[in-house]
Amino acid sequence: MATLTATCDDCGIKLKGDEIYHQNYDSCDRCQKCSLKDRLLYLEQEYIEDKRWLEDTHLKELKEKKAEIDRIKKELKKLNAQKT
Repeated sequence: MATLTATCDDCGIKLKGDEIYHQNYDSCDRCQKCSLKDRLLYLEQEYIEDKRWLEDTHLKELKEKKAEIDRIKKELKKLNAQKT
């Protein structure tokens, strides 16, 4: 039985059998190290995009509410200080 062989498309190392890692979205043959590096890069980019979206949508509203709460507390503190 023949052993499947390939070359890592990123670093050029020769691979055989279970050393070959495939990525579904780009059909590249990669070694474990290059596969993990590629996955990490993808996840980091996705994380940055998701975080930016979250901050621009939902967290913006929370920051505005927190600012309003702080403003009201400050105003109440000022009013309480005037009564004494």
